[in-house]
Amino acid sequence: MKKLLSFLLIAFTTGGCNAPADQGASAPAQKPTITLKVPPSQLMEVPERKKPASDTDWEARVINKNIEVIQLINIITPVKDYLVVGFTQYGPKFSEDLNHEWKDTQEQLGAALALYEKAGKAKGEGQFSQQTFFMFEEVWQLLVKTGVAGVRTKSMMDSELKRMSGQ
Repeated sequence: MKKLLSFLLIAFTTGGCNAPADQGASAPAQKPTITLKVPPSQLMEVPERKKPASDTDWEARVINKNIEVIQLINIITPVKDYLVVGFTQYGPKFSEDLNHEWKDTQEQLGAALALYEKAGKAKGEGQFSQQTFFMFEEVWQLLVKTGVAGVRTKSMMDSELKRMSGQ
C-alpha cells in the first residue's frame, strides 16, 4: 500500500502542475509557454490510525482503510484541480481524444466519490463491519484507477498545451 502511494505521489509530483518540465533557459526565443494558474488544493485532514486488536476488529480496520482512501484523495486532488483549470480555460481547443479521456476520468472519480460517500455514511452510523471495510477497499481501488487515468489525462493535456503554445 505504501509503495503504491509513494509511486503515485512520485508520478504526480514529477509531472508538475504548473508548466512543462522541458523549459530550457538556453532555448531560442519561442512563443510563451501556456502556464495554468492553479490555486492550492484543499486537502482533507488525515486522522490517526488505529491499531486493530484482532483480525476481526472491523472498527479499526474500517478507520484505517478510510485513512488510506483520504491519503489517496489528497494525492489525486491537485491533479484534478489542475485538469479542471485547464479544461475551464482551454476545453474547446483540446482534441476529441483528450476530451474523451477527461470525461472518462470524471466518471471514474464520480463513481469512486459516490461510493466513498455511501461508505462514509455507513461508518458514520457506526456500521463497522466487514461489508463497510470492503466498501472502503473498493473506493480505494477505484481511486487508484482514477489516479492513473488522471495522470494520463494530465500528460495528454500538457502535450496539447505545449502544442498550442507552438513548441
